[in-house]
Amino acid sequence: MTFQMITVDKAYTTVPGLIWRQYRRRMPGLAEQLLALNPGLAAKSPILPIGTVVKMPLVSIDKPQIINVVRLWS
Repeated sequence: MTFQMITVDKAYTTVPGLIWRQYRRRMPGLAEQLLALNPGLAAKSPILPIGTVVKMPLVSIDKPQIINVVRLWS
């Protein structure tokens, strides 16, 4: 698995926030991969301290996401 090193540089950064900043979309299962690549990261706190270095998994986002639209009113 390939990854990129990212340093937390903003206050109140979370794992989902890092993923959103990297990919700008929901990435189901990526938080689990990120935590598996970074043992001990989950024990720090939900809000990551500034200066924390994180291995971010790199995944392909070539496929468009399929979204099921639900209409409550027509």
